[in-house]
Amino acid sequence: MISRAGAFALILAAGLCLTVPGAVTITVPGDAATITAAVAMAGSGDLILVSGGPYAESITESVKTLTIEASPEGVVWDAGGGVMPLRSDTFADVTLRGFTLQGGTEVGAGTYLGGSLTVENCTIQNNGRGGGNATSGATLTLRNCLIRDNPPGGTSLSHNGVRMDNGGTTGVFEDCVIISDKVGTKADGMLILSGSQATVTNCVFLDSSRGFSCGNSGTQGTVRDSLFFNCDTAIYADRSANINAGSAGDVGGNVLFDDNTNFYSNSGANIFIAEGNIYPHIDNAYLTARVSGSVDYTPAFQVQIDRVAVNPFTAAFTNPIPDGQFIELRALSTEPSTDAIDLGGWMVSDDPAFDGGDEGVFTIPPGTSIMADESLLLAADLAALGTLFDIEPAAPQFDYSTVSPEISLDPTGDEVLLSPSSLGIMDAFLYGASVDTVPSSNWAGTRTALSYEGSVYARDNLGTDTDTTSDWSDVFVYGRVATLTSVQGWELYR
Repeated sequence: MISRAGAFALILAAGLCLTVPGAVTITVPGDAATITAAVAMAGSGDLILVSGGPYAESITESVKTLTIEASPEGVVWDAGGGVMPLRSDTFADVTLRGFTLQGGTEVGAGTYLGGSLTVENCTIQNNGRGGGNATSGATLTLRNCLIRDNPPGGTSLSHNGVRMDNGGTTGVFEDCVIISDKVGTKADGMLILSGSQATVTNCVFLDSSRGFSCGNSGTQGTVRDSLFFNCDTAIYADRSANINAGSAGDVGGNVLFDDNTNFYSNSGANIFIAEGNIYPHIDNAYLTARVSGSVDYTPAFQVQIDRVAVNPFTAAFTNPIPDGQFIELRALSTEPSTDAIDLGGWMVSDDPAFDGGDEGVFTIPPGTSIMADESLLLAADLAALGTLFDIEPAAPQFDYSTVSPEISLDPTGDEVLLSPSSLGIMDAFLYGASVDTVPSSNWAGTRTALSYEGSVYARDNLGTDTDTTSDWSDVFVYGRVATLTSVQGWELYR
């Protein structure tokens, strides 16, 4: 690769007017043996491409604008006993892309004293006190990063996926997964302090003492379209901080499930919960501890498995169809709402691989949304089902026979599982001889008894969810007893 000096030589040899040359690309280990040497060689605006490795280096850059990129992705950059692999300070503006950042006695990467750092497509792991740090007016951006396995450096030290503090510090976090390990009470996914401001979009917080945590006056946090799973507290505000959990007008919102406490507001802090947040149970959506703080409530949403047809309709009924199996999902709200619930990426399955099984998974297509009190219909054979039901065109409906392995509900016993991600199950229905084991928070006790041929299982009362067979009954929908003559999304055909 041509170096900066080489670029000057070519310009002079060609007899051209001397101007400031454009940015050049420096390769490691081609043009420079180490990342440190490449940074020293580079001018502001240059690109450093790194291959091979691993590299054991700890670098501080205070002046230049640089992009340092692993080629291919996954190059290991270890701090080698230093505080962190890279620190961007003062006037520096550095972009890191594609590395595994590890081995820092403090964090994987940090920015301080007004510096700017963007980290993209990186894995940040095995650092002493966390993944990333920003302080004293710095700007930190993380996109599409995995932060995991960053244990505490000592029992008295906090360890966070990301920590920001001191006034003027700002952060933007998009499409990241942050996994903590709940050591003590100080394993926060993100800890935002002392007048800092953070905006989080489409991130996953897993196994944290506190998923997203803000503290101190002037601190502001916004969390949108993110997922919290197995956190002691999903969203935590302390000491006059303010958190906007979602935003009015967002399509969808945050999904909070299998957390001990959804919201905790303490010492004069405020949490403003906008519409579009989804919970496992709307009757206890605001699992909240409040100590001289406030939580501003808006409608809470829940998505349930509402009706399931297992046994095929046969010639015993008029208009026989080869397979009448279907699964209906229903969206509920604590109060009337005009907000849509985005179900794109949610999964409906019967014993999927992520739950230890080997059966089918249907992933709801991106952009699929329903309103509160509306339903979504999944059928084994939509065309066949249409001979029995007059399906309303406005209702989202999909044929799940296209997935492989195929979802096929066993008439003798099976399960239907609803999951917002492969991290866990939001709702479950187990019947007959099902032997699948699901967490007791999703289903407890005996399975629902087998239904009659030509009938469906139906939830007795929408919004009621004890995660037991008492929630369900089976009713005829065609023939002798037609009790479900009007169902949102489809109508009984006569």
